[in-house]
Amino acid sequence: MMVPMLEACPSFSPAWEKFEAEWRSEPDGLPLYLALSDLARHLVGMLERGDTVSFPSIFAVVELWHREGDSYAREAATVGLLEDLQNTNLLSWLR
Repeated sequence: MMVPMLEACPSFSPAWEKFEAEWRSEPDGLPLYLALSDLARHLVGMLERGDTVSFPSIFAVVELWHREGDSYAREAATVGLLEDLQNTNLLSWLR
C-alpha cells in the first residue's frame, strides 16, 4: 500500500522508515492508520510551505487505494488519511 505513495511523495520516506522500524514487530502487522495520520500531517506541512507540485501524484495514489484496494486499504485511506487531513487542515488554519 505504501510503495506507490512513497514513489509519489518521497519526502515522506524518512517518517515512513521510522514508523516501520518502530512497529515492525507488531504481531498483527503495521497499524497503517497511524502511518496515514503521519502522512496527513506531512501533507498539511507541505501545503503550508507551498510544496504542492507532487499533490496530483499523491492524490492519484489515494484514488488508486479506493479503486483497487481491499476493504482495509479503502477504509484506511478514508479514515486514516482523508479524515485526518480534514481535521489537521482545520487545526492548521486556527494557528
